[in-house]
Amino acid sequence: MISAEGVVSGDRQGRLARTIAQATAYLAVRAVHGRLNVSTLKRFVVREIYHAIRADFEAAHTT
Repeated sequence: MISAEGVVSGDRQGRLARTIAQATAYLAVRAVHGRLNVSTLKRFVVREIYHAIRADFEAAHTT
């Protein structure tokens, strides 16, 4: 199980969890259609989680 605990808190934790859930659903569809390989999986997961954390960080530090 992937958890957002310790990375972000509060409402932002929910947003990160939704992003991870959406990424997981996308990957499941690709796997079902046979268009998923390990390289694609690694790049996609890293990119999606990075962007979610970066957006969260920027939102938390803009006033």
